[in-house]
Amino acid sequence: MKPNDLKQSDLDQIVASVKTSPEPEIVAASRDRVWQKLQAERGAAGLGLCASFEPDLMGYRSGTLSDARRMLLDDHLSSCIACRHKVMGEPEPRKVLRMPNRPRPMIRRVMMIAAAAAVTVGLGFALPPVLNRALAPNGPRGTVAAIEGTLLTVSATGTEPLMVGAGIDENQEIRTGRDSHAVIRLRDGSTVEMAERSELNLTERWLGRTIHLNRGDILVEAANQGKGKLEVATPDFLISVKGTIFGVSQGLKGSRVSVVEGEVQIEYAGVTTLLHRGEQSTSHSELAPTSVESELAWSRNFARYSALLADLRPKEIPAVGSTDAHDGGSLLDHLPADAVMVVSFPNLSQALADAKQNFEDRAKTSPELAAWLNSSRSQEMHLAVERVRQIGEFLGDEILIAGSGKGWPIALAELRDPARELALRELLEQPGPNRSYAIEGSLVVLGADTISPAGEFAKGAFGAKVAEAYHKGKGQLFAANLEQMSAHAVLTNVANARPSTITSPTNVGGTDAGVKGLRFMIAERTAASPGSVDSSSMTLHGDFHGLSKWLAAPGPIGSLEFVSAQASFAAAFATRNPRDLLSQLLGMVSPNAPQFLEMFRTRTGMDPLEDFAGTLGGEATIAVDGAILPFPDWKLVLEVEKPANLQASIEKLVQRLATEDAALNPASAPKLTDEMVGNRKFYTLALTVPAITIHYTFIDGYMLAGANRNLLLTAISNRAAGLTLPHASEFRSQLPTDTHGNVSGILYYNFGPVVGPFADQISATGLLPADQQSRIRTFTENRNPGVVYLYGAADHITVGSRGNLLNLGMSTLGGLASGNLASAIPLFGSGFPHQNATGAPAEQPTQ
Repeated sequence: MKPNDLKQSDLDQIVASVKTSPEPEIVAASRDRVWQKLQAERGAAGLGLCASFEPDLMGYRSGTLSDARRMLLDDHLSSCIACRHKVMGEPEPRKVLRMPNRPRPMIRRVMMIAAAAAVTVGLGFALPPVLNRALAPNGPRGTVAAIEGTLLTVSATGTEPLMVGAGIDENQEIRTGRDSHAVIRLRDGSTVEMAERSELNLTERWLGRTIHLNRGDILVEAANQGKGKLEVATPDFLISVKGTIFGVSQGLKGSRVSVVEGEVQIEYAGVTTLLHRGEQSTSHSELAPTSVESELAWSRNFARYSALLADLRPKEIPAVGSTDAHDGGSLLDHLPADAVMVVSFPNLSQALADAKQNFEDRAKTSPELAAWLNSSRSQEMHLAVERVRQIGEFLGDEILIAGSGKGWPIALAELRDPARELALRELLEQPGPNRSYAIEGSLVVLGADTISPAGEFAKGAFGAKVAEAYHKGKGQLFAANLEQMSAHAVLTNVANARPSTITSPTNVGGTDAGVKGLRFMIAERTAASPGSVDSSSMTLHGDFHGLSKWLAAPGPIGSLEFVSAQASFAAAFATRNPRDLLSQLLGMVSPNAPQFLEMFRTRTGMDPLEDFAGTLGGEATIAVDGAILPFPDWKLVLEVEKPANLQASIEKLVQRLATEDAALNPASAPKLTDEMVGNRKFYTLALTVPAITIHYTFIDGYMLAGANRNLLLTAISNRAAGLTLPHASEFRSQLPTDTHGNVSGILYYNFGPVVGPFADQISATGLLPADQQSRIRTFTENRNPGVVYLYGAADHITVGSRGNLLNLGMSTLGGLASGNLASAIPLFGSGFPHQNATGAPAEQPTQ
């Protein structure tokens, strides 16, 4: 075979042989066997070592000695001068000795490269990437050390569970499930702790190894790397270490690195940064800094890491999302302890007008406020705002108004100029209703003759929530203690002997508004660039219902990556438990959900909660991604932990339904077919009732379904190319600036280019009633893209947007929290009759 005929497989075998060396035990055993054999031969002949080789010298010179014996003699001649002279000094005719075959050019090149690599490393020079990769060791890159929950290996064809002790190969993608946790041990002794719903793969080179974090949170304890290095690569950062403890998070907004011990080098956009213990860095401005400790709170070793950072306790993290934060909160400190409503706004004429409008809007959209802000109470609030407006020139930049239901509401502010205190007193002494006031130092209170002691308000649960929101930044704030308002409304109605739509204080929020279980509502508007950010945080009772019960904590939502940047609509969320979600959705659709489930089990022999929801992961996305008319290009993406089980359940259900329908009407039987396109199997499910065809496939742990196959193929190619909604500027510009790297749920809409002209034509006909035309105008007046995001937690849920979320009203925000979608949709919500606890249509609040 000619040198150039060497095949790639031969080269691979040669490289493998260079990289692979015998185990030390094998080498030692071989050496012992050879030595024992030599000793036996020498002892049998009664000769010394030199004498034992004497008979071999003639064969050595003639080239007839066996290879094994020749090798032993070569080794002896290298150290025995006397025998070497005997070989060279014999008066035999000189003969040409047969030399070993010269290595082929390709083999010699590999050997030279290996030698050059060793010299390069020894001299401290950088190893070329191609060579560094070619000389990577064989074998698994890591081993599964611990699992709590599920750890899956993900491929284009499906997912498989991993067990403790399993090896992780080069570029093998692994993913933790919901409520799961895993620890991976690398070959060098480093450990990688994975939080729930995190995904990574490992690669290794001769001089180092890389953890590729695709999503989620990890915590790395890096072993000493010697001449190599350990790297963590995210879409934004390349993090390099020699031996340290650090955490890395990769989410919707970007990457965050937090150092617990040692030093970490970060490369980002061509700039290298060195982080030390207790320091943190983020890749995007929307991802605000937080404490290193809070970033690692998910870890099973949090107590140990917290102890390592004990001497670096950070000061309070500065507020984000605004140009500046509230000062020490002296105004908030002096609110009365029994306040059930608090409004904070800048001392500006427009802000005062907005405050008055807020009272009116919320009285229309919340039964609690409608009952609390009755006609006389509402008038008192208006008078309080008007009085603040009249004396606004004497007051500072911030105004607080609080009401308790016991007497007049009060207004708190700081005196702008102490030298003008006398002039202010003269103005306040003028005749009029409820002219009570008090001035103590720089504090001014209107509506009371004393200022409440400092700190009393913040001692309660409601006060603590208000204080937390108040210190985030300057802007507008509206807070309501719905729990106390509801109790007050019940007592008032009983005293006046009139029926109440709110039956008890425990049914806070009432089913009328679709906000059952709400305790507190805090709506905020903070300054941001561009525009402003609106958010509403809703604190719930322990037995709350709806969206807030099954919404997971903020985390990765990889299903969004199947939605393109041209989508008109997309809604994605992560759930705590798909079984609970399906059960609640069925309950929302019909009060007879238990009977329906039992009928389904009896008819099909299947359990929807187990055979379908039980196969799913924790996230889902639905989108309109293409044409809207005449039929929308819909798309559904579900995370699937057991794709084979889900497909088997679908096939079993279709077969059972087809068997039943065929006996009645063969034409109505559902049909399920499949077809290979390239190396991927696509399924087509044709239904007659309703008349719809569903195309779907499984990819990387997801079920991708849509209106047609081209939609699915485009989604797969766009995802591979990174041309997806999470990377689009229209989407990213709507994300808030806060400490959350991910969301629990998100709603994106961009109807302007498609729906706007159509809505204009409908309105122009004049055929719709005035109220419907008003709703359409509200729906289409802002045609820019928008994002509404949700953060879930154990006892509260936060809804936010860069749009005008405050104007949605409490019933809309509460509907998002409770799962009452009728009240959550601002375009149609007010026209939907809600039901009370008895199932009868409830009395609607006065509009």
